[in-house]
Parts: sequence; C-alpha cells; structure tokens
Amino acid sequence: MTTELARPNWTYALILEGIENKKGPVPGQTLELSGFELSYPSSIKGLNETVRVTLTGTAPGTITPTSKKVLDIYEIDNFQNITTATRVTETAVVSLPAPTIPANVAPTVPVTEKMAQQTGLLDQIIGSFKGLFGIKS
Repeated sequence: MTTELARPNWTYALILEGIENKKGPVPGQTLELSGFELSYPSSIKGLNETVRVTLTGTAPGTITPTSKKVLDIYEIDNFQNITTATRVTETAVVSLPAPTIPANVAPTVPVTEKMAQQTGLLDQIIGSFKGLFGIKS
C-alpha cells in the first residue's frame, strides 16, 4: 500500500476469528504486509481473517491543481510484479497553494519611544527586530 499524502502514518490490525492484533503506527509513504501476515494454512477451514488499515496524513501543497494518489493498494507476486486484477487506487485533485503576501504590503513595526531615541542605522534595525519579537531590552 502506498500514498502520496504528506506526513503519512499507518496503523493496522490483523483480526483472526474476532481476535484483534494491532500493529503500528508505521510512518512513511508505504505500508508492506507480507504473505506471512496475510496467509494462513488452507488446512484451517472456515478461518475468518480480516485486515483493517487506517491511514492518516495531510494533503500536500501544490501550486496548481494536481491529482495525487491518496491510497494505492496492490499485491506483488513471486516475481515482484504488481497483480493488476486486485489493484485498488483512490486519487483526489489537490489544490492547496502556499499562502502569498502581496508584493506591495510590507510588515509594519510600531515605533516605540526607545526606538525614536536611537540614531544609528544598525540601532534602528536592531530596534525593529526587537519590536517585532517583543524583546524589551
């Protein structure tokens, strides 16, 4: 399973005959579940096996609307090929540009009495930064 979400986290549970075995969290773009975890001997007839997966993440920021794979689930065969018959892919169009500040807007710094008394350019710059960050001395 893969995703193109930002900061993804996976949790999953293997449930056998109603008994839940929780796993995770697993950070990253990919969650791999092995055949060992998913396959049990066929001699156990009527075995009720379920897998529950939870994926959390954030939609990635883009400049223009872009299609992203939210979830891509697939099986890989013994030759490392994706079995397309069982593949499930969910996509979404994402359009979350980074916030912009108009070019003609500059941050304003209130002039304090102490700043008005400073005469040197460096003192004025330092005073401006102190004012921006609320530094008193």
